[in-house]
Formats: sequence, C-alpha cells, structure tokens
Amino acid sequence: MKLKVAIVDKDVNYMNRLQKNFQLKYADKINMYVFSDIEKFYQSLKEVYVDVLLMDSSIKAEAGKLPEGMALGYLCDMADGPGAGQDTRAVSQGISGSGCD
Repeated sequence: MKLKVAIVDKDVNYMNRLQKNFQLKYADKINMYVFSDIEKFYQSLKEVYVDVLLMDSSIKAEAGKLPEGMALGYLCDMADGPGAGQDTRAVSQGISGSGCD
C-alpha cells in the first residue's frame, strides 16, 4: 500500500521540485498530490484520503476540515544552519502552530 501525501504551497516551482524528488526516490511507496490552493485541497478530500499533508507555514489549516488521523507538517524556510539563505525548507509538525518561527 502506498502512502498518500499532499503538498499545499503557493510556490509552484518548489512544489514541482519536491514532487519530482519524492517520485524519483519513493515512486513505489508514495502517491503525491500537489495543490496551490488550500480550498482545492479540501475539495479533493471528498474523493481521496490523504495520509500526510505538508503545507507552507503561511497557510493555516482548518482543523475541522482535516480528516482524523491525518499527519500534518508545515514547510518553512530555514533561517539558520546548513543551507541558510538557499531555497531549503524544513518540516515542522503540529496543527496549533507551525513551529517555523
């Protein structure tokens, strides 16, 4: 069974690169869905169950619209550390706050 992962991010170029890398490395383990609009993601939940949602930290999820048991991670720019200043992002888990401050 493949893990179903959705990405919601306004940066279409970033999403496409992330999706391509996941497909190259995990094609046999992951089905990817990408959205640039959170409302379109919510609409897709009527047809497809998603195991993991990764979203830009500037977009806030409405907990009542998310399925129970779905993992949520926020994508954010790395301010410090290796790759600082480059197009590099980290994932911070949680629904109440992004943790990307």
